[in-house]
Amino acid sequence: MRKLRRTCMHWREIESGAGVLTPSPVPPRLVKTPVAVHPLPQRGEGDKFNLPLHSSPGTQRPGNTNYCSPRPLGGEGPGVRGGQGSNGDRWPQVQGMTDTRQRFLIVRLSSIGDIVHTLPAVSALGRTFSTAEIHWAVERRHALLLGGNPYIHRVIEFDTLGWRKRLTQAATLREVGDGLRALRSCHYDAAIDFQGLWKSSVVAWLSGARERIGFEKAWLREPGAALLYTQRVSPGERKHVIEMNLSLVERLGAQAQPWEFPLPRTDRDDAVVETLLKARNMKDFIVVNPGGGWRSKCWSPENYAGLIRQLQDICNERIVLTGSPDEEDQIGAILDRAGPRRAAYLPTSLIQFIALVRRAKLFIGGDTGPLHLAAAAGTPIVGIYGPTDPARNGPFRPDDIALTNQSPINHTRRGANPEYLPGISVESVVAAVMQRLARAHG
Repeated sequence: MRKLRRTCMHWREIESGAGVLTPSPVPPRLVKTPVAVHPLPQRGEGDKFNLPLHSSPGTQRPGNTNYCSPRPLGGEGPGVRGGQGSNGDRWPQVQGMTDTRQRFLIVRLSSIGDIVHTLPAVSALGRTFSTAEIHWAVERRHALLLGGNPYIHRVIEFDTLGWRKRLTQAATLREVGDGLRALRSCHYDAAIDFQGLWKSSVVAWLSGARERIGFEKAWLREPGAALLYTQRVSPGERKHVIEMNLSLVERLGAQAQPWEFPLPRTDRDDAVVETLLKARNMKDFIVVNPGGGWRSKCWSPENYAGLIRQLQDICNERIVLTGSPDEEDQIGAILDRAGPRRAAYLPTSLIQFIALVRRAKLFIGGDTGPLHLAAAAGTPIVGIYGPTDPARNGPFRPDDIALTNQSPINHTRRGANPEYLPGISVESVVAAVMQRLARAHG
């Protein structure tokens, strides 16, 4: 293993072309955001991380009731003052935002990681407006992530991918009509668009909400979407996407602390995972997730094979590979190259994957939904980053490690003819793994 030299606050590999680690929010090499991590709560309380600010959670309500409750008689009541940003500035007042059966629509249609990054903002909204109703518009394929969320009263599912494939069918028109009627039926006080696309801003607009809140043009992937907002928010100097999302609900007066991730959990899925692990005699294990939606965000299979070979030689922990059914062939090839002495592929459902990473000693992977689920579950992380910025959407616990090749940042496109993420050596990832295990487990 190459030697590491410490200079100032940077860990830097001596040989060129290897990953670089820096425990500073900028520039992002090893990225740490200033989050003080508290022990994970017991089951049923959600996953919470307290920032170094005082906050008292409000009353939690039963979630996922599939109806709109009647409003109390007597109108909306007086408006409340605007929220306060992290820099102490007052947001402009939003009229009518009282804690008396207010109705909020969350618009974050996809994807897994982006939905996870929205959870703390929605939780903050629910804690602050403890008697309000919160509904979430989401793609059908991701709706499972919102199951059991104590702050969500109703999930409105869309299937935009399916609709595109069968636009001319009567069933599609019926589903679209049902979705529009569901949006219009509850007379929302505010719709908050966390996605910043034309399609998400149209959903907010079609809801008929009195206020439609989104980011300023400079922070939108599709700047034209801002035309459909009644209020536009600038996140200012905030870097991480979770902090940016919180700025939207702060406009309504929500208190941002703590960061809370109410991930789905069931007894059945916990039991399935326990059975799978016992059958393979896996007690202490590391999860390695080599796949991802963009090839340019994925480390190469050859590198993952080399990593597993070395970890099997120097770690006591077993290695569990995870991935989608479409990635099974790639995972099998990685295991063949690595020599699976103490490594195995463990197929799971989404909720079973969350149960699995809650038990893992470490997660290793790229900027994908599984990494963000693991971070939200409180699992120690070693992230491997390339075209996306870990300062914006990397792991957020102080001891987590994100390695980056410092390639040009590009959050908006997958690129034509993508190649696997270059410039991060197997040795640098092994060093990061050993460092993170030592921090987490001594």
